[in-house]
Amino acid sequence: MKIYWRERKSGQSLILCSDDETEIEVGAVRRTPRGFDALAKTNTYDPGRAQRGFASMGDAKAFVESFHPWDLFGGDWDQKVEPEVRRTLSENSSPIADEPTQPVAEKPSPGRLGWRFWKKG
Repeated sequence: MKIYWRERKSGQSLILCSDDETEIEVGAVRRTPRGFDALAKTNTYDPGRAQRGFASMGDAKAFVESFHPWDLFGGDWDQKVEPEVRRTLSENSSPIADEPTQPVAEKPSPGRLGWRFWKKG
């Protein structure tokens, strides 16, 4: 099992990756105009596992990691988070590196009156 931070549009997600490459998001940090918001996920409602207004990304990440949220989702309590942050997954990236990507077929555009069939003229 691996635990690492992954970049996302508005911050970073804490990911638990099992040996069969199944990924579970167990925490998150996001940038806001007021600072950083942090959330350590849980199976039940626990408002103490979320906090707003951290001054830095590092403080917010330390808050999430202090709860060891991966323990609730099958990870080991004493497992360490990888130090480097991974890049975000793009929608166009293929899960298998050697797999060729198929071009997307374009939809034919409707004619001048194609979708306005109710208008007579």
